Amino acid sequence: MSELAIQNPNAVVATSGVATEINLTGPFNISWDTFVDGDATPDISAGTFFETANTVATPITDFDGNTDCLICVKSGDGNTTIVHDATKIFLQAGFSIAFPVSDMKWFVERSGVWYELPNP
Repeated sequence: MSELAIQNPNAVVATSGVATEINLTGPFNISWDTFVDGDATPDISAGTFFETANTVATPITDFDGNTDCLICVKSGDGNTTIVHDATKIFLQAGFSIAFPVSDMKWFVERSGVWYELPNP
């Protein structure tokens, strides 16, 4: 089971159905953890929200750390590619993608595979 922690007393969390949709409203202060420059398998055990900061071409091939969780990754550089691999990171497009600056991707891990989710 996944857990969502919100540290904002003004935030409202609403779910519908069997939690297939989550609507968040209110002011949020999100703290972005930065991946280590050049790490192809960045560690996501420190949180939920991450930003890339690669100074050279870097393919992300997998995520290390937590399992059965939801993460958001934001591109903070123009040097990152996310590699599609049906056994590690399953992208909706079905192929590897360049990760443009300021783009965000959501992923959920199930049985060892990270699945890209549709952007909200």
